[in-house]
Amino acid sequence: MTAGLPYGFTDLYGKISMHGNNGSKFNVFGFNFRDNVTWQQLSTLKWSSYGIGTNFVVVPEGSPVLISGKFNYSKYGIGMRESFPDPTKMVLPDSSTVKGFSGGFDFKYFLEGDDEIRYGISLEGLRTEYSFFNSAGREIEQTQNTTEISTYIDYKIVRGRLVLNPSFRMQVYATSKVTSPEPRLGIKYNVNEGFRLKFAGGLYSQNLDKCQL
Repeated sequence: MTAGLPYGFTDLYGKISMHGNNGSKFNVFGFNFRDNVTWQQLSTLKWSSYGIGTNFVVVPEGSPVLISGKFNYSKYGIGMRESFPDPTKMVLPDSSTVKGFSGGFDFKYFLEGDDEIRYGISLEGLRTEYSFFNSAGREIEQTQNTTEISTYIDYKIVRGRLVLNPSFRMQVYATSKVTSPEPRLGIKYNVNEGFRLKFAGGLYSQNLDKCQL
């Protein structure tokens, strides 16, 4: 018999960054995490996650536009294998996996004074996979995909101590075939350096398909 905790883990992470003299920058990163635990005569549980991504900012020479973007992919999985003292019993594993990606571009346009306009577009996707065996040895599976596309425009207007921030977002839930227009408005008044008044309102939505398993 050996003594010690029944856990194991491996964590790896790396990042590379590059910066330009004009403020442009580029980052790429990745990670890989693996963990497990083994309970004697009970079960073995393993879970892992990995991902890779990049983000960047481009500052064109002589242009009032700032360009940024991001692209990411990740996967998380967990699995369990039960242990039986009786070798005649079949060992059936259970597993659950979540995969996702996201990407998009954002643009910031500087106007006269402190005014600015921001606009952009993004795409996101998520896939869930679930599998387990019931007491009768029957496998139960469920797989679901969701995709979202969104675009927005945001206008910041500065007039002395008053800041107005009207914006509009168009959210498209492709899997559900639903389009959600979402106007929004933010107002801020800087009374002094230590006190300000703020108001914000608008329409917001959430994709509940992501929460289903």
